Formats: sequence, structure tokens, C-alpha cells
Amino acid sequence: AFPRGNEAMARTVIDAYQGTFDENAAAIPLVWAIGAHLKAVLGFYPHFQMQAEKGAGKSKLLESMQATLAFQVLSGQMLKTDHRRRASVSYTSHPVGWDEFSKLPKTVLSEIDGLLQSTYRFEFTRVGASLTPYLMCAPVLLAGEEVDVTSLQSKTCRASLTAAKQGPL
Repeated sequence: AFPRGNEAMARTVIDAYQGTFDENAAAIPLVWAIGAHLKAVLGFYPHFQMQAEKGAGKSKLLESMQATLAFQVLSGQMLKTDHRRRASVSYTSHPVGWDEFSKLPKTVLSEIDGLLQSTYRFEFTRVGASLTPYLMCAPVLLAGEEVDVTSLQSKTCRASLTAAKQGPL
């Protein structure tokens, strides 16, 4: 179930995210995640690249987004299998977060590149000997210290978090 509330509650949430980091560094991914629901109408939606210095508060921001938006975040460990990556982006336009993206092995990163190209729009595919069906469509928030997705340059929004931009918790 998606979180619900009235306009006053929405204003409180937006103000809290705007205050968390200077230059709306936390509010921008919030707005991206809310706007992701337009993908069902538009047929495409960009992924989001969130690069962060060590200790900048990326994990805490992702936890807050999980609570605010019923946002699922997968750890780098969970992203190591092809099935988990595909399942996380299948059959929903609700955005998904992939944390510690930059720490994955190079072979996994090259496989992920193709998957992200597929999920920019909607792509139906069958994989494996059992021909497991996947409708890959969820927009993905890629978070890490060095998020490099140059092949997706025109298909991503970007933000960077630094310890210097941190506001109150």
C-alpha cells in the first residue's frame, strides 16, 4: 500500500526533505520518485543517479525514502544475481533503489547496463531454460560513491550528496 496523507502532510514532507541537504539535494530524488508514476502514462522515464561522498548521508536518505514512499532499496549484495535484479524492476512502475551500485564487480555492471537500457521504456522478455517472463519497467535510483553510467547519460537524472551540503537530520 502506498503512503497516504493530505496536502498539509505533503508540505511537511517536502519541507523536511528540502531542509535535509542544501540545494534541494534530497528533495530532487523525492520528486523524481513521485514523478516515476508518470511512466505508466508516458511510456518512458529516466533513471536516477545519486552519487555521494563517504559519510554524506546517502544510506540515511535512502532509508527515509523507503519510509516516505514505500520505496524498495536493494543492497549491492542482493544485486549480484541476475534473477534478483530482473525481479526488482519487473511488473511495476514504482521506482526501485539499488544501493552500493559502484561496488559491484565489472561483469555485473556490464550486465546491469543492458537491463537499465531495457527498463528505460517497457520491455517484455523471457529468460532461462524455463523461459521465466519479465516485464522490465521500474525506474531505478542508482546510489553509490562512484556511480558511472555513461552509456545511460541521456536517460538519467543526477544529484550528488556531500557532507558539506548536509542540513539537520
